[in-house]
Amino acid sequence: MNVVMIVPTGIGCEIGGHCGDGNAPARLLGACCETLVLHPNVVNASDINEMPPNALYVEGNHLDRFLQGKLFLQKVKSNKVLVVVNKADYQSINAVSAARVTLGLDTEILELKVPLQLIARMENGIATGDVINWKELVAQVKDLEYDALGIATPITIDSQTLATYWRCGGVNPVGGVEALATRLIGKALDKPCAHGPVDYALTGFKEVVDPRIAVEIITENFIHCLLKGLHKAPRLSRESGMSCREIDCLVSPYGCFGVPHQACLDANIPVVVVRENKSCLNYPERPQFIYVENYIEAAGMILSAGFVDLRACAREPGDEHEEDLCSLSDAAAAGGFTAVVVSPDTQPGNDDHAVTELIIRRAREYGRCELLPQGALSHRLKGEMLAPMGEMAEAGAVCFGDGDRPIESSQLMRRALEYARGFDRPIFSHPLDVGLAG
Repeated sequence: MNVVMIVPTGIGCEIGGHCGDGNAPARLLGACCETLVLHPNVVNASDINEMPPNALYVEGNHLDRFLQGKLFLQKVKSNKVLVVVNKADYQSINAVSAARVTLGLDTEILELKVPLQLIARMENGIATGDVINWKELVAQVKDLEYDALGIATPITIDSQTLATYWRCGGVNPVGGVEALATRLIGKALDKPCAHGPVDYALTGFKEVVDPRIAVEIITENFIHCLLKGLHKAPRLSRESGMSCREIDCLVSPYGCFGVPHQACLDANIPVVVVRENKSCLNYPERPQFIYVENYIEAAGMILSAGFVDLRACAREPGDEHEEDLCSLSDAAAAGGFTAVVVSPDTQPGNDDHAVTELIIRRAREYGRCELLPQGALSHRLKGEMLAPMGEMAEAGAVCFGDGDRPIESSQLMRRALEYARGFDRPIFSHPLDVGLAG
C-alpha cells in the first residue's frame, strides 16, 4: 500500500497548515502503509522534522507531475545536498555542520552571487508573494554536482502581518511564497528542493502562542528540517522508478481541489478527504471522493481499504427483476466491498466474450464498486466442452469456473488448467461430488 499525503500551502489548513503540525498525522499514515509520499509543507518545522522513515519527501511541482504520470521517483540511500544562501553567516554554517554530524549528510554551502528575494503577502485570504532573482540562482547552480538543493534565504514580510498571525492564527503568511519559489526552481532544475527561511524573527516577541505555531518562535532559521527531508529525498526520472500506477490513494484536507486531485481522478486513484482538516477554501464535495471525519479514520481506510467478494450471484443478464448489476453494486458498496467477482451462471451464462463485455460495460456505468466477470469454464456451463476461455480473457474475464456447478470430468478440468495457464487466469471449482451428494 503506497499513499500520497498532501496539505496545500498557504490556505490555512487546520492541521499541517502552520508549522510542523502535519507531522503527527504523517507518522500515523506512514505506520499504515509501505510508502508515504508527501511534500515539505507537511513536515517542515524549523529544527524539527519528524516524518516517518518510509516517507518520500517530494517538492510540490514534482509531486503534481508524478501523479500525472510524467515523473518516476527513485528511492536513494543518501543525497549530496547543496545549500544555497544569500550570506554564509554563523547560523547557516552551524546548521549545516549540525546536519553533517547528526544525519551523516554530505552537504556544502554556496553563497548566491545575486541574492534570492522572497516577498510574502496575502491576497484574498490566501498566502502568496513574489520570487525575485530565482533565474539567477538556477543559472549559478545548474551545472554543479549535487543531488538535491536546499534553499535557506530570508523572507520579507510586514512585521504586523506576522505578529497578527502568531497571536491570532489563521493562514500562515509566508508558506505561499516558499511554495512558489520551490516550484519555479524545482521545475527548472528537475532536482529535489526545499526552502527554509532564515533570520525569521520579530524583535522583542516573547509570547506564548498556539502550539501549532510554537516552533516558529523558538529559532531563527529553518534549515535542519529541510536538510533532513532532502537527505533521502527520491531522485526524479522520466524512465524508471516508482510510478503513479503504484499509488493506492491520496489523502487530502477538506474543501480544496487542485492538480493532485485531478491527476488522481484521471488515473483512477482513490481520494480520501479528511473533513476535520478544513481550510479557507470551500470547494464542493465530489461524489468520486471518499470522505472521513479525521486522520484516524483515514488510517483505518488504508489498513482496511476494502473487501473483495470472490463469488457473487448476479441475475443480469436474464433475471433483472430479481437483481441487476446496479443493485448488486449498491449492496456491495454499502457493505464495504470494493470489488466483486460476478459468477457466470446467469441467463444466458457468461460463456461468451459478448456477455463478458456487457458486464464490464454495465459496471463502468454504475461505478459504485468494481464488478469483475468470471467466465464460464465450460460451454453453457454443462461441463462437457470448454468455453472460449481465451476470447473471454481478452474481453476482461478475471477467472473461470461454472459457478455452483461442479466440473465432474477430470479430463475437462485438466484441459482447462493447461489452457488457463497460457493467459494467467485462475480456475474456481465448486467442491461437490454429485454422486455422493445425491
